[in-house]
Amino acid sequence: MLALESHVRALPLVIRLGVVVIAFGGLADLVTHLSFADAADPGGHTPAQLSAHAIAFAGMVLVFAGVVVDGVRQSLVR
Repeated sequence: MLALESHVRALPLVIRLGVVVIAFGGLADLVTHLSFADAADPGGHTPAQLSAHAIAFAGMVLVFAGVVVDGVRQSLVR
């Protein structure tokens, strides 16, 4: 556990924030897709489902931005 914890702490803050946002979006997506209120609309996504997808996508963008910024920062240091 300590080895994993040290690796997580080594990640930039933006990446850690993005992972948390992805987890929240994934949980929201799971809840919205499993709700029985949406069973009457088999042809599309409800606004709640679209919002959950947008949250998860925003988390992915944060992780990607963190990876790019950290890579650029490390290449400038060398």
